[in-house]
Amino acid sequence: MKYIILFILSLFLLSCSKFLNEKPDEKLSAINSLEDCQAILDRNLYVSKFGIGAMESSSDNFYLNPDFWNQISEENRNMYQWAPENIFTTYGLTGNEWSYCYDNIFRANTVLEEVEKFKQGGLEYGNIKGQAYFIRAHHYLQAAWTWALAYEKTSASSKLGLPLRTGTNFNEEVGRSDLEQTYQQIILDTRKAIDLLPTLPMHVFRPSKPAAIALLARVFLSMNQYDSCYKYAEMAWSLRSDLLDFNNQLEVDTSVVKPFQNFNKEVIFEYASLLELTNQQYSFIDTNLVASYSLHDIRKPAFFIRLGNQFTFKGSYNNGYNFAGITAAEVLLMKIEAAARLNRSTEAVEGLNLLLKHRIKTDQFSPYLFSTTQQLIADILMERRKELLMRGLRFMDIKRLNVLGAGIILKRIVNDMEVLLLPNDLRYALAIPEDVIAISRIVQNPR
Repeated sequence: MKYIILFILSLFLLSCSKFLNEKPDEKLSAINSLEDCQAILDRNLYVSKFGIGAMESSSDNFYLNPDFWNQISEENRNMYQWAPENIFTTYGLTGNEWSYCYDNIFRANTVLEEVEKFKQGGLEYGNIKGQAYFIRAHHYLQAAWTWALAYEKTSASSKLGLPLRTGTNFNEEVGRSDLEQTYQQIILDTRKAIDLLPTLPMHVFRPSKPAAIALLARVFLSMNQYDSCYKYAEMAWSLRSDLLDFNNQLEVDTSVVKPFQNFNKEVIFEYASLLELTNQQYSFIDTNLVASYSLHDIRKPAFFIRLGNQFTFKGSYNNGYNFAGITAAEVLLMKIEAAARLNRSTEAVEGLNLLLKHRIKTDQFSPYLFSTTQQLIADILMERRKELLMRGLRFMDIKRLNVLGAGIILKRIVNDMEVLLLPNDLRYALAIPEDVIAISRIVQNPR
C-alpha cells in the first residue's frame, strides 16, 4: 500500500537537509482519500509502540544484573553510566530512537499537508487533522524530555531545543530551535489537537480530546507551570476519571504474571516505549523503591515478581509492550500535585485519598491526613513515582524537580565503581546520535 511506501521513505528523515538530493517521486507520496491519511496514522506498530526507552533507561527506578553486563551493547553500557557520547546505536538497518521519533513527526507532517485536499470531509477531516497534531506534539515532547535540558522560563530562550520540522521538504535545512520555541510549538500543536479531536476515539490507540488535554497538562507539569497544569488536568479528569480498583480481581489479578488487561478502563491513550536496559530479563527494580510500598498496597504484588532478594517488574498496562501511555490515574496525580502547589490542600488530599482507596486493601485503608503543604507535596510525588513506575516519566520528573532544588543525585555501581549524575548536569540532555550530527550538521548537546 502507498502508506507503507511512504513509511519507508520517512525512515530517511533523520533531520537532515542533504540526505536526499532530489525530490521524492510524487507517485510515492500520493494520498487519494481521508482513508489513506488515517491509514498512515493507524500504523500503530511504529506510531504507538516505538517510544523513546532512553528516558526510563536513564532513570533511577532500576539497576542491571551485573551478570549480564558483558551481554549488552557498548551503547547500552554507555547509557547506563550516563556517558557523554555514543549512547545510541547508529541508524543502520533498524534505526534508532531519534529516527523513530522523527519518523512519526514526518508522518504527522505528511498527513497535515495532504489532508487539506479533503476539507469537505467534515468531522472525519477534523479528527484526522487533530490526530496528526497530537502525534507531532507528543513526539516532540518525548524528544524534548530526552535531548534537551529541563525547562526554566528565565533561561529557555538560551537553551538548545529541537529541530522543528513542520513540513515534508527533505531539502529544507533545519537547525535546532531554542527550548522556548520548542515548547511553544508543542503547546500550539496540542491546543490545535484539543479543538479538533473527538471526546471518544474509535480506539485508545488513536488520540482523543481527553488525551490531548492530558498531554497539555504533562507539558505544563514538565515546565513547572502549575496553574496551567492544574487547569488542563482538571479538564481532562472531568472527561475521563475511571480508575482501576486494585481490590477487584476482575480488574487486577495479582496472582498472575500479567495482572492487567490491555486497553483497560483507566487507559486514555495507548502508547509503549522500547525496553532498552529495563528489560526484566536482566534488570531489577530498585529495592528501596519496592520497600516504599506498604504491605497493604496491592500495587506491590501487582507490579513486582520476587526473585530471592530482588524484584522484576510485571506491572505494564500492556501485556506485550512497556506501557508508556496516559491514564486517568496519571491525570489525577498531575491535578493533585498542582493543587497542592497552588495551596489547594483540601482538594489535593481528597484526590490522594481517592487514588489510595483504589490501591490499598479495603479493610486496611485509612484516609491520608494533611500535615504541612511541604509534606503533602512530598507524599504526592512519592505516590506519583510508585503509581507511574516504568512509564518513561521518572527522568522528566527528576529534571523538573532538580530545577526547583530537589537535589536528586542518580547513582549506579559499575564494576565496583560508583557512577554519579549530579543535579542539573549537562548530561540530562542526552547526546544526540552521532550519525545524526554527522549527516544533519546540527549542534550536539554540550558536555
